[in-house]
This record gives sequence, C-alpha cells and structure tokens, in this order.
Amino acid sequence: MIEFVRAVAWPSVVLIGLYLFYPHVDTILNSFARRADQIDGIKLGSLEINVKASNLPTASKRLAVAISALDKDKIQTLISLSSEINYCGLAGEPSSDDFSRSRQAMLWGIENAALITLVRSAETDNCKAPLTAKLTALGEEAREFIFALIGAQVQGAAVTK
Repeated sequence: MIEFVRAVAWPSVVLIGLYLFYPHVDTILNSFARRADQIDGIKLGSLEINVKASNLPTASKRLAVAISALDKDKIQTLISLSSEINYCGLAGEPSSDDFSRSRQAMLWGIENAALITLVRSAETDNCKAPLTAKLTALGEEAREFIFALIGAQVQGAAVTK
C-alpha cells in the first residue's frame, strides 16, 4: 500500500501543479511559439550556431514527404549519386552477401520515395546483374535542397572559444 502511495504521489503533485499554473504555463509556451521564428541562434558551451529561418531553403510538400521517408544512410546515398550510377550484382535476387542486401534495400527505399528509378542494365564481363540508378526530377530537386540546407547550416555556424 505504501509503495502504491509513493508511486501515485509525485504524478499527482505534478498534475495538481499543472492544473494550478496552467494559465501561466500556457502563456509562456504561446509566447515562445510566437517568437520561435525570431530565434536566429543557439549557444551550447563554446558552440554557437546562428541560422535565420529566412536563410533556410524551403521544400515543396511533395519534396518534404519524399525526404522525410529517408534515413541518414539513404540521404548519404542520394547525395552521392550523380545523375546515373551502375551497381554490379544488385539486379538479381537478394544476395547472401549482407552488403548487397542492405544496398538493395537502401536503393529500393530511395526508389519508393520517387527520388530515383532503378533499371536493369545489360550485363558485361566485368559486371553481372547490373542495376542502374537514375535520379528523377524530384531526386535532383531533393539533392539541390539538401545541399542548400547544408550550405545554410555551414554559413550560419560559428564556433567561439
């Protein structure tokens, strides 16, 4: 019984505090939300980052949806692609090789986001089961957006001592 009272006590105090101070907390949060677009810098120790929202590139809804479907590895793969690149050994059934399977899954994930198209290519002596990844127009737009975003972040970053 004592354990139950201990377990319920602190959440109860927090809930009562939120109930009593809700108007003040609401005012503070709304004030912060209204001013969030005016924040142009964050300082954490010796790292100071200055980025104005107006300097950041904006993405269309379609582009935002496509990019948000990508994890870090897929974004790295996307930005490393030229307009077209061939991958040997990836057009066939998933290989027993973990690298090939993960590379296939990564490319299919980028294709599912409509950023590349994957096309089976003609085999050569040096390349069996080749797969060609071609950037779509949306893929080109995504690469340009990501590079612009990185550029804005780098331009706005400053390290102070």
